[in-house]
Amino acid sequence: MADLDIVEQLYAKVERRVELGDLPVADALLAQTERLQKLSNLTLAEAELMHARKRYTSITQSTKMPGQYAENLVALKEIQHNHPILAAINSQIERKQAEVKAIKLIGSGQTNVAIGINSDRGFNDSRSNETESFNIGVNVPFGGEAHLAPQIAAANVEMAKLISEREQLHRDLEQAHHEAEHNLKVNAAELDIANQLQQVAEDHLQMMQLSFSVGEIDLMDLLKIQSRAQLAILNAKERSVILERDKALYNQAVGVMP
Repeated sequence: MADLDIVEQLYAKVERRVELGDLPVADALLAQTERLQKLSNLTLAEAELMHARKRYTSITQSTKMPGQYAENLVALKEIQHNHPILAAINSQIERKQAEVKAIKLIGSGQTNVAIGINSDRGFNDSRSNETESFNIGVNVPFGGEAHLAPQIAAANVEMAKLISEREQLHRDLEQAHHEAEHNLKVNAAELDIANQLQQVAEDHLQMMQLSFSVGEIDLMDLLKIQSRAQLAILNAKERSVILERDKALYNQAVGVMP
């Protein structure tokens, strides 16, 4: 939009100078061409903005745009043990450990011995009809831990896989953390350079606009300088967005929850 405003202002000045006979008609056509090109670019940009809004709504299930876009960087030197990804797999490992313990407890029951004496008398309550019996009951856990060894081994294998997966995840997170930290530093430096280039380009454009107004340069040269200045401004804005993205990726790498 800022580019179009600059071109609109230039077009109005050129058109006025053509009417006064200060510039040839060809310059008016050149300025008109530049103006139409910027209008076309604006139309395409607005279409992309509509697509971006649609993608945002699809992902967030909300049409409300955030009021604050700036990311709050949480600088951490290393991956923490409470990282959400590690916490999730640690929970799985703990459940598997509990499963192994439960299986072992099934096969480690105590041997029980029960002793009892029964006395029975006949219908006439005569001692001659009295009968006594001696009972012994033994309860022995069948097979014990040895019987459950295949189940214990299978559970231990699954737990070992989870532990191995956790170690790989930790290495992947460390690599992502290193890359995010590196990109953050590089793009912060690039943004600083882009801002300096933008300032230089804007200062140069102001000088050339003054030179054009007094006839020191022609319209073609001014349009070239103006185009370079607009590219510098656009690059600085893009670098600013990229840096915010890098902050978000860094926060994700270290496990910062939104």
